[in-house]
Amino acid sequence: MRPNPRPPIHARQPRIDANAPPEAALKQILCACLEQVQGNAAAIATGRAEPEHLHQLRIGLRRLRSALRLFGAWAGRPFEPCDPALRPLLRALGTRRDHDVLCADILPQLSTLGAPPLPLPRPPPIARIRRMLDAAAFRDWLLSLQTYVDTPADPQAASAQQATAQLAKRRLAKLEKRLRKECRVYAAADEAHRHRLRKRLKRLRYGIELASDLLPSSKRERALMRLKPLQETMGRYNDICNARALLEGMSPCAGLWFALGWAEARRSELLREAERSVLLWSDRQQK
Repeated sequence: MRPNPRPPIHARQPRIDANAPPEAALKQILCACLEQVQGNAAAIATGRAEPEHLHQLRIGLRRLRSALRLFGAWAGRPFEPCDPALRPLLRALGTRRDHDVLCADILPQLSTLGAPPLPLPRPPPIARIRRMLDAAAFRDWLLSLQTYVDTPADPQAASAQQATAQLAKRRLAKLEKRLRKECRVYAAADEAHRHRLRKRLKRLRYGIELASDLLPSSKRERALMRLKPLQETMGRYNDICNARALLEGMSPCAGLWFALGWAEARRSELLREAERSVLLWSDRQQK
């Protein structure tokens, strides 16, 4: 009998001392991100991964990349870039996630509407994802980050650094201001722009969550309360766009024409919802 897979590792909020110097805060943030990435990657490497392991690995990698982009300058040193290895891995995880959403969410919705049955598409192989996780460039990048986290900070450098909370607030406020401007053209934007905006809004949310201990609780909770439903709406729109693309690649059959017609109608409906949510978020942030 095969042993049960390790449980998926979900995101953990880092515990940061409000008086900690920036580099110490960054190390706590990276430590929390690395736990999620390494724990789920280890489960996938055993060959007994569940869809949630893949999903949580994808979230962990996005949180890790967001942390480096938002707060990486606190280290006072450049980090080794990993985009050549990370981007294909994230694309592969995204493709697998799109397949899981199609099978677990979209196709059951079609079934309840009385749609003719559709043959399930073959999922992208996990073996390819395992090979990417085992690639030297990716492993070396993670090891360099873990080594940095485990290395004690220089106490003399800490005394010359600015207040960490103020640095975090300014960095997140700058990103938020830029995103408000982008939101105003969402309705007229193309799909590529909408996709980029959705990812940047997610980066803002991750940044707020990761720096949670450094931000005023009332402002933090209000920001997350407004961001989460916005991202859920934009996520549903993104899911139906990806599902429609997968459906378009399937062999023609009676069920496929029904599914494509429904998916296009649903896409238009969710786009209108997303447009309203984006404008509402932008207007509220200005008050």
